[in-house]
Amino acid sequence: MKLLAIETSSDVCGIALLEEDQVVAYREEILNREHAEKLPKFYKKLMDEVEFNLIELNGIAISIGPGSFTGLRIGLSFAKGLAFSVNVPLLPISTLLAITESCKLEVDEVSTILHSHKDIVYYQKFSKKKDGWEGIDNPVSIAWEKLSPKLYNHKNIVHYRCGYLLDVLELESNIVEIIPSSVSIGKAALTHFENIVNPDFYNLEPEYITSFKIG
Repeated sequence: MKLLAIETSSDVCGIALLEEDQVVAYREEILNREHAEKLPKFYKKLMDEVEFNLIELNGIAISIGPGSFTGLRIGLSFAKGLAFSVNVPLLPISTLLAITESCKLEVDEVSTILHSHKDIVYYQKFSKKKDGWEGIDNPVSIAWEKLSPKLYNHKNIVHYRCGYLLDVLELESNIVEIIPSSVSIGKAALTHFENIVNPDFYNLEPEYITSFKIG
């Protein structure tokens, strides 16, 4: 199994090549609104480094959201272009799932939080299954003041860029910060491949999970 994985849902921009759960190569940086410029360059550098052929891929994994409105559009558009050029399926991966899959916590349940903007965060609860993590409920976009009182009952919290919010609460929870990564997207895609493979990717849209979601 060989996959190309792309992450653009946050300030992280990255692309990785994975084969049988091993990372062959990747390029990744934390950027400030430079994803559209840097992603094609990262892709070219990756191809120059390992000289792979797109037609060899079993799929292209892409962070589908929730996350940055612009970042998600850039990543998905780029992934669609690559998939269309060689007719390989897309593998849409939830950003929150990928973060959770990377937490390495030996627990049965976690609450995963991703900062959106201002005091708004994305939030979802996950439970551990035999073959990886699974969402207990649907992801939501929620104001921190509404979510924070509920977190006192949560033993395990995984997050990205919510440390300054969580520190104020002085929780006794086990708290782990995970940076979104193309490697995490790829590994989550390998774990959940059969359930997410999407050969009909033309109408695939990002999961914005906000009030302005385009229908």
